[in-house]
Amino acid sequence: MNKYIKQISDRIFKNSELSDFKDSTVLITGANGLIGGFLSDFFVYLNDEHDFNCQLVLTSLSNNPKRLSDILYRNDVTYHSKDLTTNAWFFEKIDYCFYCAGYAQPGKFLSNPLNYLNWYKGEYEN
Repeated sequence: MNKYIKQISDRIFKNSELSDFKDSTVLITGANGLIGGFLSDFFVYLNDEHDFNCQLVLTSLSNNPKRLSDILYRNDVTYHSKDLTTNAWFFEKIDYCFYCAGYAQPGKFLSNPLNYLNWYKGEYEN
């Protein structure tokens, strides 16, 4: 793990009450992005440093998520290259969901803005 991410994770752990996450299954969408990637690293940190026993279900559109390459091999991580706006799929019990998916590029978002709104409202097409 990157030493800076570990330092930040140490500070968050010391200043937060996180026990609800122990022995849970956590879905992180947009896990290949900046925020989703950090959350993925943070839960790996919780598992490795504090025995949280979290199962991580990570998603992004990327077939080759370089940001996650160092954690995809782990037994506590499952990765799916899925678009949740067009594929309604859930396959197991999820205790917590962090929705970090979304284009940071305005051009991509503006090409189909209603798709994201419809997914949020539960009116997406399968």
